[in-house]
This record gives sequence, C-alpha cells and structure tokens, in this order.
Amino acid sequence: MVFTARNEERAFIIECLKVYKSLPALWDSKSPEYRKKVQKDEAYEVLVDKFREKYKNINRKDVTKKINTLRTNFRKELKRLAQEGREDSKLWYFDVMKFLKDQAANKEEESFQISYDEGESLNIEIIEQPSSPISDKYAKENLSESLVQLNAAQTSSSGVLGEYELKLAETWAMELQKMAPEQQIYAKKAINDIIYEGQLGNLHRDSVRISMPMARLV
Repeated sequence: MVFTARNEERAFIIECLKVYKSLPALWDSKSPEYRKKVQKDEAYEVLVDKFREKYKNINRKDVTKKINTLRTNFRKELKRLAQEGREDSKLWYFDVMKFLKDQAANKEEESFQISYDEGESLNIEIIEQPSSPISDKYAKENLSESLVQLNAAQTSSSGVLGEYELKLAETWAMELQKMAPEQQIYAKKAINDIIYEGQLGNLHRDSVRISMPMARLV
C-alpha cells in the first residue's frame, strides 16, 4: 500500500512536470511570455489547477515551492553527472526535466537563491559509501519514502497518507517552529539535501555529519 501510494505520487508529479513543460512562460527565459506578467499568471493558474487534481487545497505558493525543489535537485544532479562523467541518472524525474538543461546552465533564478551569513551556516556533509544492492534498496524504499511523503503531507489533504505519516509531518513542523527563523532556513535546506540524496539512494547510517561553526573572536 505504501509503495502504491509512492508510485501514484510519482506518476502524478511526472504529469505535473509535463504540464509545466508546456508553459514556457514559467521556465523559458528566452520566451516572450516569460517577461509578461499576465501570461505568467495565466500559466500559473493552469499549473495550480493541475496540482489540485490531487491536492485540493494547494495554492500558487505551494506549487512554486514544489517546482523550485524539483528544479534545484535537477541542477544538482546535472552537476553530479558532469563531475562523474556519466549520463544516466537514478533521479526518478530526471528524464522528464531534461527540457530545463539549457536553463540550468544559466544564472540561477532569484527564487532559488538563499543567502547565508558567512561562517554562520552549519556544514551538512553527505558521506558516500560504495553502494550495494541491499543498501541501495534500503535507502530508496525506506529513507526516501518517509521524506518524500513528508513533503507531500505538507501540501495535501487528499487522505493518501496514513495517520502515522500525517502525525510525523505535524511533529516535525512543530519542531521547526521552535527554532529561530534563521535556524529554520538552515534546517529546511539540510532536509532538502537529505531528501535529494535519499531519492538517489545515497544515504546510509553515517551519511550526515553536522559540524558547528567556529566561535567568532570578539
């Protein structure tokens, strides 16, 4: 049942990305529509309507965040593949987003940029280890599953997720709210990075190391 829900979620996101591709006003900086607010607003309405087929209460802000996360992960994967000299990706939505390849080579959009004070951010390091069929399967089917479904739980009231998953998402959200605003930014960035690595099956027990910044001299 869990895997069925995951597959349905992924299939729906693929559908949404295809709709996104058909709306150059939202992504193609070379398109005349890209700089026109009216056309861009109309395109957003189309995309939001598509997402509402599954997530009834989703709004434009939620959709933008979702697309931004997918695009950020896509750019990271492009960079990884280039560094490793490979073309095949394990990222399940990589192929459908290849239409953004030229855009990814350009300067990153302002909506994706977050500034951090020098020396203040935590260093979240993903430690890779040689992959094995067992570890890859565990990472993909367990760690990736819970984190990807958490993202869906934050924008969906469709009832696809069980009571446990919804409670878990609520608990994590409450823990985030206890942090200072700046700490919330760092935590959300770290979570996004972990989700990305989990989707690729790169996580293992000792994947994440958190190093505190050196104290500033007075």
